[in-house]
Amino acid sequence: MHPRALLIGPTRVVGGVGAGLVAAQVIMAITGLLSARWLGPSGKGLVAAASTWGQLLGWFVGLGLGFAIQVRIAEEPDTNKHSAMSTALGNALLYVACVGMSTGFIGFLLLSRALSHLGPDVRSVIALTVLPTPLGLLASFLASPQLGRGRHRIYALLTIAGPISTLVLLLVVTLARGNPSPVIVVSCYLIGALVALLFAARQLPWMSIRIDLHMLSHDIRFGAKTWLTSVMGLASLRLDLLVLTVFVSAWIHHGSSSRERVGARECPSDLGEYGYRQSFFIQTKGHPRDASFS
Repeated sequence: MHPRALLIGPTRVVGGVGAGLVAAQVIMAITGLLSARWLGPSGKGLVAAASTWGQLLGWFVGLGLGFAIQVRIAEEPDTNKHSAMSTALGNALLYVACVGMSTGFIGFLLLSRALSHLGPDVRSVIALTVLPTPLGLLASFLASPQLGRGRHRIYALLTIAGPISTLVLLLVVTLARGNPSPVIVVSCYLIGALVALLFAARQLPWMSIRIDLHMLSHDIRFGAKTWLTSVMGLASLRLDLLVLTVFVSAWIHHGSSSRERVGARECPSDLGEYGYRQSFFIQTKGHPRDASFS
């Protein structure tokens, strides 16, 4: 087979999945802009804070387990993929039930107190964004077997199904009832996440679920290593930006310190003395007794 023919299949897969991810980001950006216009500064601030904390909780609690499940299923031979998917599905449900639910409940208690100053709808908005943390974990865990099994079309559909559903619901609610409240907006986001979850749950072996604690612990350790690597990558990126910002600020400060003052303003150093004396002359002419040359 010609080497170019070997690249056609992977190129189509990457292009399809990438197009779905880009389209999802564009739709979410449009949804964010529209919701910000409808909610106003205070309402959008509440929704953004609650959604951000909910996503951060899901990302921290996930510990890269979805990636570990994807790698395990992809490495299994075709004869064992069904058994591996059944075990991964059972382990994911157990992890979500134990870790995800407890994290969502604790996060709700903490954030409802910490964000209580943002308005009367805080508890409702936090409940709709943080308590469903197990559903967000489950959606990512169900999408991983789809990728590991090579079902890229299903994965591309589930990445775009949620944002489209959210945008359509918000448009319908706005046309029917006017500008939505923060509770309505986060409810639309939650329904969109449930639609994505339904797409992720397609063609999975729900009737043959198994739990293997040894495999679960191995996947958690492997996923935690990759998760920690990604965290270190983000930390190094932030450090690079910090260093760049410090150097740029130092350069700007050095450039501004090479100028002399003209009264309260600045001028190039060559004209500093002349400008300063001109300012003193003007002050002396207008108020000779109040002027001082220092």
